[in-house]
Amino acid sequence: MPPLNSNRAGNKQRTRRRKPAPHSAHLPRPLGPVQTARTPSPDATESAVLELTESHFATLDTGGRIRACAPAWQRHLHRCANEIEGRPLADLVEAADRPLLRNRLRRLLCGQPVGETTVRIPRPGASTLWIALSLRLTRDHDAINILARDVTAERQNRPVHTVPLEHIVDEIAEGVAVAGLTPTGPRITAVNSAFLRIFECDREQAIGTPLDFTAGPKTDEKTFQLAIERAVSGHTAEAELCLHRTAGQPVWVKIKLCPIFGP
Repeated sequence: MPPLNSNRAGNKQRTRRRKPAPHSAHLPRPLGPVQTARTPSPDATESAVLELTESHFATLDTGGRIRACAPAWQRHLHRCANEIEGRPLADLVEAADRPLLRNRLRRLLCGQPVGETTVRIPRPGASTLWIALSLRLTRDHDAINILARDVTAERQNRPVHTVPLEHIVDEIAEGVAVAGLTPTGPRITAVNSAFLRIFECDREQAIGTPLDFTAGPKTDEKTFQLAIERAVSGHTAEAELCLHRTAGQPVWVKIKLCPIFGP
């Protein structure tokens, strides 16, 4: 007699079905902790760009201090980063050019258009350079970008007058005064006859006086000084001003100040 079985004859033996593995079990396991890419800080990006560029490039803060300076410009100025960065840009230029530079920086921060600004920068143990600066305010208005261009050769190659200026200016119908640069500012070295007629003065009264000796109570001193500073820095300047004759009478004139290059 066959052994008794709890299953009826003909029934199939029960088998356990395995549950399907979750989908995640088929994915490869990570080899380690997941790392996300780090975004470089603005300062790190700026430093990397400055290291790579061969341009004479620098950035200023809104106070006019040099925040970073490209190594190419450091080499050109014969200065290291410690001598440049953190200092006002105006400290690097010649004293006569500082008012013009400061005025351009103020205008730029006020949203006014500023053209290329040419200043003189002395180099330690070397000659002074004429540098043309292109100033641009950043999009966030939190810094000023500067691209510098050496224009020393252009200045030195300009033609020089060989005829005495006194002979030239006396033939001109308009009033002309020639001024030379001195430690105390521009002083008149020559005037023509038309200048003497306009301001009713003698040649001896004009020679040796400051260029603004014709200013008086009704003169816009700020406009006059800005025109002089622009001419000293190598740019032509024009303005309409109320000046005064030696006796005190006011006279409206249009002045044009032109720099003369050469020895």
